[in-house]
Amino acid sequence: MLKNYIEATSVVGITYRYSENGRPVGMCKADKVYYVTTCGGYIRDLNLGYDTVKALAALFGIKSSQCIAAEGLDARPNEVEAIMEEAIKDLPNKI
Repeated sequence: MLKNYIEATSVVGITYRYSENGRPVGMCKADKVYYVTTCGGYIRDLNLGYDTVKALAALFGIKSSQCIAAEGLDARPNEVEAIMEEAIKDLPNKI
């Protein structure tokens, strides 16, 4: 659903435009985008969802992005509450 939303909102003249030499120029006024996710396993450097959002943010003119993830929720089912508490506790350091 997120992919469909992003595709629907990625519109020339609204989120970006083309310069006179044909290069895309972002039109978004945001300074930063946060990608917040949970996952059953461990994403490591293979976070394709974040990579897509990061690339689109750059297209839209947002220069900074950050991924915030709580990982291992299925791998460590007995520790879900502790994992989530740690992720929430660490939010002020990431924002």
